[in-house]
Amino acid sequence: MPLQNPITFNRILASVIAARPDRVAVYNYAHMPTRFKSQRRIKSGELPSPKVKLALLGLAAQRADRSRLRLHRHGSLCVAHDALAVEQRERRLHRNFQGYSTHADCDLIALGVSAIGAIGPTYSQNARDLPGYYERLDRGLLPIVRGIEMIIDDLLRRNVIQALMCQFELDIAVIESEYFIDFSEYFSDELSELRDSREATRYSRVI
Repeated sequence: MPLQNPITFNRILASVIAARPDRVAVYNYAHMPTRFKSQRRIKSGELPSPKVKLALLGLAAQRADRSRLRLHRHGSLCVAHDALAVEQRERRLHRNFQGYSTHADCDLIALGVSAIGAIGPTYSQNARDLPGYYERLDRGLLPIVRGIEMIIDDLLRRNVIQALMCQFELDIAVIESEYFIDFSEYFSDELSELRDSREATRYSRVI
C-alpha cells in the first residue's frame, strides 16, 4: 500500500498472524488513478518501489514460516489443510477473473454495478455507474453494457494460461489432443519470443 515499508508491514503481519487465520491473501495494490478518481489523491512517489514490494513479500513468507501458515504458489498464506492449499497439491486448483478458486469452470451471475459475469464461453460486465445501471433495469433490460463471446482460440489460450498460473507446468500432449493442434506450430511465434527472452536474460546475467 502507499507509504508502506517493511517496518509498518511487519507490525500488520504480527497482528494478522496473532489472529490465527487459516488463509491470508497477499496482493499488490493496483494504482489506476485514471480509472478511479479517489486514487488521484495518492502521490505516485508514495508507492513502494518494486524492490520494496519484493521485500514485503519476502517478509510475509518469513513470518508465515514461523507460524502455522505457508506461502503457496497462488500467492496466499495458508494452513496445510486450507482448501486452496489442498487443491494446489492435488493439481486441481483453478483461477477465474475473481482470483484462485477450488471450483472448476462454472457459470457466474453478475449482480450489481460493474459486476462481471461468466456464462458458458462468454464474459459480460454490468454498467459501471448507478444511473446507467438503473436506467437499463427500469426498461426491463439486463444492465449489461459490454461483453465478449470467446472463440476456440480464446478458449485454448485461456486453458494454457490457467495451467501455467495454477500448476506452473503445462502438459502439451493433453493440449494437443483436446484442441487437435500441433503445439509447437500453433504457438511458434510465442515460443520464439520466449526463446529470445531467455537468451536475453542469460546474456544480461553474463554482463
